[in-house]
Amino acid sequence: MKILLIGSGAREHALLYAMKKNHPDYDYFAMPGNPGMKIPSLEEAAAMELKWDLVIIGPEDPLARGVADDFRKKGILVFGPGADAAALESSKIFSKNFMQKYDIPTAAYKEARTYKDALNVLMKFSDPPVIKADGLAGGKGVFLPESINEAHSILEALMVENLLGSSGSKVLFEEKLEGPEISFFYLVNKQGYKYLGSARDHKRAYDGGKGPNTGGMGTYSPVPDVDEKDMKQIDEIMERTYRGILAENMDYRGVVFIGCMRTKEGLKVLEYNVRFGDPETQVLMARLESDFLELAMAVAKNELIPEVLLKDQVALCVVLASKGYPNEILKDQPIEIGNLEEDILLFSGGTSLLDGVLVNSSGRVFSLVALGDNFEQAREKVYGSIDRVKFQGMWYRRDIGENLI
Repeated sequence: MKILLIGSGAREHALLYAMKKNHPDYDYFAMPGNPGMKIPSLEEAAAMELKWDLVIIGPEDPLARGVADDFRKKGILVFGPGADAAALESSKIFSKNFMQKYDIPTAAYKEARTYKDALNVLMKFSDPPVIKADGLAGGKGVFLPESINEAHSILEALMVENLLGSSGSKVLFEEKLEGPEISFFYLVNKQGYKYLGSARDHKRAYDGGKGPNTGGMGTYSPVPDVDEKDMKQIDEIMERTYRGILAENMDYRGVVFIGCMRTKEGLKVLEYNVRFGDPETQVLMARLESDFLELAMAVAKNELIPEVLLKDQVALCVVLASKGYPNEILKDQPIEIGNLEEDILLFSGGTSLLDGVLVNSSGRVFSLVALGDNFEQAREKVYGSIDRVKFQGMWYRRDIGENLI
């Protein structure tokens, strides 16, 4: 089989790991990939006469652009939803209207499509609301102003100064919710859906949940405080979501990532993502007992999805970042990787080759993952292995999973 993986981060490396675990002899290609994957890039394979047996799309941008639709028109199987379904992530306004239409619990909201409308909407709030850019913004589109004046400045930056380009030309206002966040994952196609597990990401840059938002500094799975009540609620949320997908005739063949917050009123949906998360994928694939490629093929073919089996262990991930992240980074620093224990997984994200030398090239460079029988064991393994990876300016959060021991 010939499989094309679209993406270049640690998420895609983790998906590759999950496939190669059961099918090491298949032919894997990446677009654009990264040096840690150790498979040919699409450019390197360009001279070959290739017909892909399966294409797996990792990031949200190509999904929103309809890349899955383009491949399907050529008769190629794709794991990833079409552009119509990708709007659940690519437009916050579309997503919230979908939730309202299908009675999915979420924060109260208002939308604004012009700067003038946004100022009028803001006047109706006594406390500063959450402000979200409507379009994709690479994790930089959610703002938590601490005052109405700060909210004014954010709107001006988004809608007048075009801080995020067209992504911020429309905005969403939401009431602030309080409670712990939980991410739930499901595989979905027209035949049904299967639960793939839970994870909790650490978005803030620094220990104690302080500092700016990032793409994610670490995560763990499963989420230990998820109880039977939560599972009953998320199953109901997913069932309503699924009915909506069918009712809207969306071509949804992929993963639904439901970001929730547990409030006093129960779970409320913060957002949908139409692809695997990063770094959540790294811990989900570490725990996956099932054959991921078998699951992905069934999803892509619109066949009945097999049962998903997960290891009864904890997976914990710590992201190793470049100096300066999430702002301007110190890059092109040579990387040294020592010997790691067999049960420690190192997924490559922001790396590249410079004159044949492996260097850091973006903010989140590696995801270091370990499995353990409990959180203490998993944390001990991960943090005990970090010194095997070295590059100038490397830093990481030291408290991933700490409050669970």
